[in-house]
Amino acid sequence: MPIFDFACQDCGKKFDLMISNKDKDKVTCPECGSSQVKQLLSVFNTASRGSKTELPSCSVGCPAAGSGG
Repeated sequence: MPIFDFACQDCGKKFDLMISNKDKDKVTCPECGSSQVKQLLSVFNTASRGSKTELPSCSVGCPAAGSGG
């Protein structure tokens, strides 16, 4: 199930929610309960073939793990 970003048009609260595409129109603000929410453009990252992006080659317990690279 995807995670979508939303902003309440009444109180300004920004939040994300894991929800199916078919239920996005039923979202209410967790702060004020308003149904006047707008879906925000979400940014995502993908690595393509031949990309210069490298990830640490270690797992949990490695000094680079969890440090953002």
